[in-house]
Amino acid sequence: MRGEEGSREAEKRNKWPDRQAAVDVLFPMISTFLSKGRIIEKIDSLGETEGAEIDFQFHPSFAYLRDIDNDNNLENKYGDALEHKKQLEDKAKSLVALTTISATMMLGLGSTASSMFGGGIVQLPARVILAAVMIFSAFYMVAAAISSISVFASLNKAYLVDDPGRSTGDDIRLAIMQNGYQNILRNNYLSLSFDCLKRSLGSLFVVFLAMVVSA
Repeated sequence: MRGEEGSREAEKRNKWPDRQAAVDVLFPMISTFLSKGRIIEKIDSLGETEGAEIDFQFHPSFAYLRDIDNDNNLENKYGDALEHKKQLEDKAKSLVALTTISATMMLGLGSTASSMFGGGIVQLPARVILAAVMIFSAFYMVAAAISSISVFASLNKAYLVDDPGRSTGDDIRLAIMQNGYQNILRNNYLSLSFDCLKRSLGSLFVVFLAMVVSA
């Protein structure tokens, strides 16, 4: 009996990755939000320590900082982290512009589709399906816009040292790590925005094909 129960539990665990993958396909923002919580916890854990007390084994992504003794190299890494922040924000602003253009296309296509539906060109079951596709497209478009705007809005945070030339190496290491995690967070939101925009445009393409076939 226990063996059968164990088999069922193992089967449930094996199915969970498939279910999670299916959820990520439809709602990619869920995994991004969960990841955000974990990253913020890491940033907060760094904020509670002094630079000299950082456990680099606990933060393996930044273990290389432990072996950098040259202050100039540390300052360069610090500057690189801030420059990376600017690059991510520039990409996000470009993505906002692209999302605006895509939203205009969606409104035009939606207006045309509405005229076709109202004219009875498309039968009821197909109308329901295409309407659902349009709703998903709008949902992804809004999610793409919010995600990209968040990169230079709610996530617009930088960890600075007063004077890199006079700060200790440990202080600079701490700032590099904090900015590094913040950039990972920005990059995740930027990737989410791209994913949502692709899904939105893909849904619009389906609607466009349906309109061409029905014309």
